[in-house]
Amino acid sequence: MDALAIATAVLTFVLVAITAVYAKSTRDIVKRMDRDHEATRRPRITAEIVAWRSHLIKLRLSNLGLGPALRVQVRIKTMSIDGIPHQMNWKYSAMRVGYFEEFGIPIPEDESGEWTESFKNDEIRAKVSKITVDSSYQATTGEQYEDTEVIDVAAITSSWIAKKMMATEDHPERLVPRIARALEKISKQIETKNA
Repeated sequence: MDALAIATAVLTFVLVAITAVYAKSTRDIVKRMDRDHEATRRPRITAEIVAWRSHLIKLRLSNLGLGPALRVQVRIKTMSIDGIPHQMNWKYSAMRVGYFEEFGIPIPEDESGEWTESFKNDEIRAKVSKITVDSSYQATTGEQYEDTEVIDVAAITSSWIAKKMMATEDHPERLVPRIARALEKISKQIETKNA
């Protein structure tokens, strides 16, 4: 084999190696771009307890992501103070970004095993220890997501009371209810102007 053939073989091998490295790096870039694109469109269903009015709270499910959530299925599991579980299922075909649904919090009504929804902070604190929210939904890209959130009802509402945010019988003037009332007033003013 002459020197020209050896040089051609070596240069061909180098060219193949460079092409392979370039192809792998291009594939990695495309994968990263796909992940970044998915992240810019990803929905995110969250659950939280929010103060509504003086002495009232509610469970809010929101899409705080960057894209609509499709085929939303939510399982809300409430655990009573006595350790009795209760489950409520909720389905929605689509939740756009910023959209939310609000619910009363399921509580045991009496010893008969019946459950009802309540918004009353004191009643909920006395009967419910935690709420677990399991949600599954799809992004517009077809990607399936599942999230679980556990809400410690007593800890959250006790924190509000300790920080003097939640109204109680002896302190109806506290911060969160005042904010809620102000937001309701603003909302009504906007609705009146848009009507």
